[in-house]
Amino acid sequence: MSSKTKGSEEAGIKLDEDEKEVVERESALPVQIVYEIVGREGEEELKRPNQSLALSGLTAGLAIGFSALCEAMLLAHLPDEPWRPLADNFGYSVGFVLVILARLQLFTENTITVILPVLLKPSRAEHL
Repeated sequence: MSSKTKGSEEAGIKLDEDEKEVVERESALPVQIVYEIVGREGEEELKRPNQSLALSGLTAGLAIGFSALCEAMLLAHLPDEPWRPLADNFGYSVGFVLVILARLQLFTENTITVILPVLLKPSRAEHL
């Protein structure tokens, strides 16, 4: 058993031989391949219309606003107990979960995807 598939089996996840082969093949990607994959994802993002990116960013900002709102609601409705700070801080993650599930463009989340193509060819006018 490979150390790469050992963790999944310890967690009770059963992989068949084909899945184990995929894990072996995909878990050791050379840096050049990762660079190319991230660069292509960035190129695709930069090809999106400016209006689409702006609306996605605005929507992501509003979704992040739900973090503070949910945290405040939990704080207001939970009893004053020693465990309350632990529970009301879960509200903070709600906005981030919304951003991820909706695939919104919160560029503070992962900036390398869109920055990599610009760094590769910084003088290209289509990035402006």
